[in-house]
Amino acid sequence: MLFIHFVKVVTFQVVLAYNVHRSFILFNYGDIATTVQSWMAGYHTMDSVNSFTIPVTRARELSTNSNINVPGQWSFHVDGSPNLPTMFLSLEDGKILNSFAENGSSEAIFLQQPFKYFERTYSQIFVNNNGHLTFTEPLSAYIPLMDSGRDIIAPLWTRLDNRHGGTISYKEDTSSAVLTQVTAAVKRYFPSIPFAATSAFVATWDSVPYYNGGGVRPTIISNFQLMVHLVWKT
Repeated sequence: MLFIHFVKVVTFQVVLAYNVHRSFILFNYGDIATTVQSWMAGYHTMDSVNSFTIPVTRARELSTNSNINVPGQWSFHVDGSPNLPTMFLSLEDGKILNSFAENGSSEAIFLQQPFKYFERTYSQIFVNNNGHLTFTEPLSAYIPLMDSGRDIIAPLWTRLDNRHGGTISYKEDTSSAVLTQVTAAVKRYFPSIPFAATSAFVATWDSVPYYNGGGVRPTIISNFQLMVHLVWKT
């Protein structure tokens, strides 16, 4: 008997854009597969003073809703100061691969320039296999819990398992093509702020499966990209 499994993918990206005074998060969503397992999208701070969960009930709705009137795109001002008024970037050769582990994480990734996240400033980032970023330590948990006493950025925090396919990779990119894209995105979302990108950290989840398919059939594969872009004012 022949069994055919149709593969569905989830594709998303996070951009951390900043200069000395201002910091922003950009979430870009492509196709998002449905799942029955726990998931969460948003951000949180360790003191729980600043938090946001994207208000959708199903993961696939991330790609059709927006807070800036562009379906599949969300933008947040996260440095703590008063609010101000082709989505994916390519990852070229030279990328570093996360290990094949159900609940793994990268080693500490040291940034060339610090990132201001509300009341704190960080010079390192951890790329966690289950779809979220942390700053002070790796966090391998697969059940999303924003209120965990940590600063977290989670474009799609859910249970993923790259032992059964796909890759999780990252690199810092200073190529002119990427920096031009990042600068253009910030200007588009925040036209009143002068920005010029000087570095970009790009993390990509490419065809990574949900754990055990997420408890649904057909098999679901997860594709998404996390991009940390270091942006400085000229």
